[in-house]
Amino acid sequence: MRYVAGIDVGSRTTKCVILDADGRIVGQALETTGAFLTQAAERALAAALQAAGLIRADLAYIASTGWGRYQVPFRDVQITDITCHARAAVHLFPNTRTVLDIGAQNTRAIRVEPNGRVRAFRMNNRCAAGAGRFLERTAAALEVPLEEMGAWALRSQHPERISSICAVLAESEVINLVSHEARIEDILAGVHQALVERIASLVRQVGAEPELTLTGGVAQNVGMVHMLRQYLGMEVNVSPLAIYAGALGAALLGWSRVRRLRWGTLPAGVRPLTVQDAGRIAEIDAVLTGTPADPDRWAQKLRAYTEWGEPALGYEVDGRLVGYVLGFIRGREFGLPDRSGWVEFIGVDPGYQHRGVGRVLLEAVLTYFRNAGVQEVYTLIPEAWRDLGAFFRTMAFRPVSLECLRLELAEPQTPDHRP
Repeated sequence: MRYVAGIDVGSRTTKCVILDADGRIVGQALETTGAFLTQAAERALAAALQAAGLIRADLAYIASTGWGRYQVPFRDVQITDITCHARAAVHLFPNTRTVLDIGAQNTRAIRVEPNGRVRAFRMNNRCAAGAGRFLERTAAALEVPLEEMGAWALRSQHPERISSICAVLAESEVINLVSHEARIEDILAGVHQALVERIASLVRQVGAEPELTLTGGVAQNVGMVHMLRQYLGMEVNVSPLAIYAGALGAALLGWSRVRRLRWGTLPAGVRPLTVQDAGRIAEIDAVLTGTPADPDRWAQKLRAYTEWGEPALGYEVDGRLVGYVLGFIRGREFGLPDRSGWVEFIGVDPGYQHRGVGRVLLEAVLTYFRNAGVQEVYTLIPEAWRDLGAFFRTMAFRPVSLECLRLELAEPQTPDHRP
């Protein structure tokens, strides 16, 4: 199996996520960025590989994002962090239409399409007073652990007002409040409220729609999450993976690029199959063959195709899978040329036959074979399936002189141990 890594080089931390072909996280890591961005990316990647039990050679692609994305010399592609956070948010919460990414350096409000594509965005433009760095400076000034300041803020009964929009001036306000013996939790509540007000302004400017998903390191701050929900008047989705959203989005988009390089541009309606398609394929197969549906068998097949990197495609109509094709490349079997392509399975829901679905799927697999340097493609068809044979002939397939031989093995005899 091949894997894709996404690396998010942020101003405070560097994150790495490694995905398999089904989009499952097999390894992740978080490292302090420090002054040397390339080394931080190297450390994060090495730690994620170790967590996954992989080596660098197992990676098919590396995508970088974040503030220091250009400082990852071993990347295959760099992608903007806005694009990555949008893609990750929709992956984590499919009904997401607005993304709020609050990192150490920047805050971004993003409106997204159902597929994760960015429609519009707004960023804070008043130094660090609208981002997580403001919280960091406050935590340091008050000598409160950064990971605890949100919980402290929620204890407040009388939040103090922080009016400055500049991080430096706001910090001076905090110190002044301390000198007047204001309660720490009230100061922290005021700091959180000030930040929430500035962030809410970005959300209004972008034209927020539910559902709203929070990403970035500040999503770990329970006080911020609570106050955002109250101030915005809507539910805010928060995933345990929120701090990894940039790296996750980079890895997901990296896989998309790998597939485009492998397939070329897929026709409309066609997409790679995943193990989650096993149930629907089993339904179609049962109708076509007259055999009981066996989703476990198809799940096993799809898993193997994914691990081997072999072509497996489906055709969707209105979000419903109506056709599938699976093929593979083999070398020098049955005396055939090296690197021969084989079409192992193809099926179309009877309600969608004679609409060109099978032709589109087969052409897509043939494109894959051509891109892989294959010159001859084969398939095996039972004589009784004449319609399927006729379909392949319309696609320029012709009979070859291969003889199919069959041997029925008798059931092994149970030894008789009776005296």
